Amino acid sequence: MQTLLRLSLAALSLAIAVPAFGQQYPNRPIRLIVPYPAGGATDVVARIAARNGWVEHWLNDAVSPFLSPLAQPAKDLVIWGTFPRAADKTGMTVFVPTARYLLALKLKALRVAKFEKGTKDLADVAGLLRVLDIKDADAGIAVLTEFFPNSAADAEKARFVLKHILTMESPSDAPRYPRRDI
Repeated sequence: MQTLLRLSLAALSLAIAVPAFGQQYPNRPIRLIVPYPAGGATDVVARIAARNGWVEHWLNDAVSPFLSPLAQPAKDLVIWGTFPRAADKTGMTVFVPTARYLLALKLKALRVAKFEKGTKDLADVAGLLRVLDIKDADAGIAVLTEFFPNSAADAEKARFVLKHILTMESPSDAPRYPRRDI
C-alpha cells in the first residue's frame, strides 16, 4: 500500500514538473526595477565592496540593537569618512563613536569568558582608558552609566575588569583617536 502511495506521489510530482521544463525562461524581455537610486547609499556601499573585494554586506546596521538610546549623534559620534569622496554630493557618511561612547560600548559587551576574544576586549578597554585619561574604576563605571544606566546598576564584571586593567604594570599603547574633545 505504501509503495503504491509513493509511486502515485512521484508520478503526480513528475506530471506537475514536466510543463515547467518545456518553457524557456525568460520567454520575453523583463524589466528589473531596483528600489535604490544609482549613487545612493546602497549603490555606493555596493561599489566600495566590489572595488575592494569585500563581502556584499560589509557595512550594515547589525550593531544598532546594541547602541545606546542615550547617545547623542552630534556629541557622541565622529565623521570617519564620506563616500564617494570625489563627488559633489555625498552619498554616504560613516560615523564612529567617540572614545567615551566606545568605552561604554566595550564595557557593556565585555567577553571575559572567551579567552581569545576577551583579551582583545581588555586591550581595547585599556587603550580607551589611556586615551580618556581614566585612572580609577569608578570613573570608568561613570562612563558606562552615562550611556547604559541599567548595565551600570549591575557592573561588577566591568568594575573587576577596570580594576585589573588599571593595576597592570605595563599600560597599553593607545592609538591616536580621531577626536581630541572627548
